[in-house]
Amino acid sequence: MLALLRTSFLPFLILFSAAAGSSPPRQRRRPSPPPASPPCPEARARTPSPARLSPAPSSPPKRERERERERREKKKKKKKKKKKKKKKKKKKKKKKKTKKKRGCPAWSPDGWR
Repeated sequence: MLALLRTSFLPFLILFSAAAGSSPPRQRRRPSPPPASPPCPEARARTPSPARLSPAPSSPPKRERERERERREKKKKKKKKKKKKKKKKKKKKKKKKTKKKRGCPAWSPDGWR
């Protein structure tokens, strides 16, 4: 008889407690799984390394990019050194031979001048 009363009274109790503004019934947390045992060395050897699992990075690491840039700069410097032009020697100007000015040819008693 008491058991029957308890079972019939329980839903009313929940309703009245909710109406009174008390907090809703808490949900139980799932029990956390037991910690996994460490894999044996054979199993470890069989699993691929995380580096292999992850896809290859789209851009090379920062250090590698810096090395590439330095290599390119060195090549440019070498090319610049090759392009260095030698100074041209100035050619000496030839002196123009001036013709001796002679008077206009005219007849004189000595002959043609």
